[in-house]
Amino acid sequence: MENKIVEEVLEQRGNRYGDFTDIAHFCEVGNLILNSVTPRKEINASSNQALIMIIHKLARAVYGDFNYNDNWIDIIGYANLAIDRLTSDSQLAKTSTLKSIEQLSADEAEAKLMRLVIEAKTDEKQIFTVQTIIKGVIAVRQDMSNHTNWSKIVNTAQLQLKSN
Repeated sequence: MENKIVEEVLEQRGNRYGDFTDIAHFCEVGNLILNSVTPRKEINASSNQALIMIIHKLARAVYGDFNYNDNWIDIIGYANLAIDRLTSDSQLAKTSTLKSIEQLSADEAEAKLMRLVIEAKTDEKQIFTVQTIIKGVIAVRQDMSNHTNWSKIVNTAQLQLKSN
């Protein structure tokens, strides 16, 4: 059942936003441009993520329906979120520069990410699901062509989808 639902959603999104490969390429080039202008270590996490999402939304507009309002609303929203964090003292502690994060080993980064998850979620099943996907992401990053690693991510997300 969930495979059919996922296939339908992917088809709908493909029709709305364009080809995933084109979007991925656009985003990668956009990220290269961002990193050449300002090294990631010199930008706070909130601003960095907002810029990544803005590039992603631009890619969807370029390769899909350029007049789809949701893309433009999201771009405005991400920019405003970044602006709000630049002016909010309480958020500055959470948006420390990425320099210290980039100096972490993979194991230290995974542990830090899991601490953030545990701070945000108390449900053991949710924590386990996120941890399993994070481990899958790390495994994929180490061997991008390994279908088994990608499948672990899919299977974990499918289990969560069934339990929702």
